[in-house]
Amino acid sequence: LVLYRIGAGQYAPDLAEHDVEEVLEECVLENQGLLAAKGIEIEMDAEPGLDWFFDRALVASVLNSMVNNAYKYTRDRIRLSAERTGEGFLCLAVAENGGGYPPALLCSDPAAPCGIDAAQGGTGLGLYFAATIAALHRHRGRSGYVTTSNDGIDGGGCFRLFLP
Repeated sequence: LVLYRIGAGQYAPDLAEHDVEEVLEECVLENQGLLAAKGIEIEMDAEPGLDWFFDRALVASVLNSMVNNAYKYTRDRIRLSAERTGEGFLCLAVAENGGGYPPALLCSDPAAPCGIDAAQGGTGLGLYFAATIAALHRHRGRSGYVTTSNDGIDGGGCFRLFLP
């Protein structure tokens, strides 16, 4: 529904200032029971006192989706992290220690589309959703974006959401 409303130009993000560490803590708490049942350790690393403007519900939705994805592919560890980049973006990352992303789902170029590839088993719809949500976040002519890589824990997958 949200993707439809965004595509139809009927959705405006609810941007407000939020404590980033608090948002990550909520994500950990929401997913801890599911992860613990499978013996997966979840850890958090956030820059203390980091506040940022974003749509909390949308960003929380992206983080929960990526943790759910990591749950499927990790061996036993997931790490949520947040930091301010030198380029003035907030970087929220979900890393795991599984086999990493397949080549078709790797995206490191902020200008390139990141997402759907039905040939790889997963559709990549979560990445498409995340990229769409990221792009809704704009500030001073810059838009948010996502990247995926295989530089997560022990070479596992790492999803990054960059917000201006």
